[in-house]
Amino acid sequence: MDVVKKITSITVLHTSVGDKVLHKHAIISTTGDVTRRNVTGSFTVTKAMTRAATAIAALERYLADKVPQGDTAGAMKSFSIFQAAEGETVTITYDEIDTTTGATISRNNQKTLVLVEGAADNEIAAVNALRDFLTERL
Repeated sequence: MDVVKKITSITVLHTSVGDKVLHKHAIISTTGDVTRRNVTGSFTVTKAMTRAATAIAALERYLADKVPQGDTAGAMKSFSIFQAAEGETVTITYDEIDTTTGATISRNNQKTLVLVEGAADNEIAAVNALRDFLTERL
């Protein structure tokens, strides 16, 4: 009997209709065996999904400081979260934008960082809240 569904990755994309969350999870049996991997799902965050929206907003505020021109509208396109041995790992996809002209310099750049306990506790809590929200929806 399959009882545990473990979120393995979360991706948040900015779209014209709002944030779209894509996720993957594994199904683990009561004996601890993985019975299915990379089961995918997605949804668009609505106003009623306040827990998810709050978690995403907290992560975006933190990540914007890690991206060149992070405060420029449209710079950060998406971010993906997954658990690694060293901790919660986040990959940011962003466009580099000229702050004077607003022209795009380069597209789809990536930067990866690890949320370190003691330095990013609020962000780790936001990741856990988003993961809990997703788990409840599975």
